[in-house]
Amino acid sequence: QRLQDEGLALSVHAWANLINAHVNSGDMEGASRTFADMRSAGFKSNVVVYTTLLKGHSRLGDIVSACALLEEMASHDPPILPDIRCLNTVLRGCVRVGDVAAARSIFKRMDSWKVLPDGVATRFFGALFCQDLDLSSLKA
Repeated sequence: QRLQDEGLALSVHAWANLINAHVNSGDMEGASRTFADMRSAGFKSNVVVYTTLLKGHSRLGDIVSACALLEEMASHDPPILPDIRCLNTVLRGCVRVGDVAAARSIFKRMDSWKVLPDGVATRFFGALFCQDLDLSSLKA
């Protein structure tokens, strides 16, 4: 509201920066509130905004909320497809908390999202399969 009171025009990029400030402070409640305010103001989200929110949830080890956001992205019309940076953000969180099931789910959906794993994703999958002692998946 202060930005608008100052006569500054808001954009989705400005909202993303506000959300990122909350995320970087570990304030996911504030990030979620700002995200809701952005939508209420008539701005549509994009992969950058969602990646920022995913970063916050993943840093806190809240992979359930991160995966729910991935589902929310898919429910948009048209869908907001995650890119590799977005998915690597969640995979980093999966490694942090050892959530192999969530990582496998992401891996299975990458084709439908038209995303190929990069070197970072491959390293994350390798780390998770090692944590799970799943040598057969590591070989594949």
